[in-house]
Amino acid sequence: MMLNSAAIHDFVKEPLSMNFLPKTVVKALGFVLLLTLATAVVQAQKGRSWVNGIVFDESETQGIAGVTVELTGDPGSPGVAAVKLSTKTDEGGKYYFKDVPHGDYTFKASAPGLVPYQINLFVAADTLTALQVKMRKAK
Repeated sequence: MMLNSAAIHDFVKEPLSMNFLPKTVVKALGFVLLLTLATAVVQAQKGRSWVNGIVFDESETQGIAGVTVELTGDPGSPGVAAVKLSTKTDEGGKYYFKDVPHGDYTFKASAPGLVPYQINLFVAADTLTALQVKMRKAK
């Protein structure tokens, strides 16, 4: 089917209306749209976050493989008091935690022969917290 320029002009000039649908159908479609949007908002506010980064050696250019990285929830924070997450860095020194509940944590990185690194860390809701760590050789 070919459309000529007059037909396209008429289509653009006349906005699409929903007058051809019964009012109950239009209301039902509106309700479904509202319910879909409400579900999307609830899903977006789960309060789960991501924490990732790289553990570097003293050169600040080489990642260290096999470092144990831990996130321990603050015992005084009811939402995260029982949370204890642990992983090891990959061959490039990268680590990654997903689905981390938002709240206060102790972040710790440790490996044999290196001085442990530890800080207090706040993880905000629905965000990525990136933390790069430089570790030193133990004396």
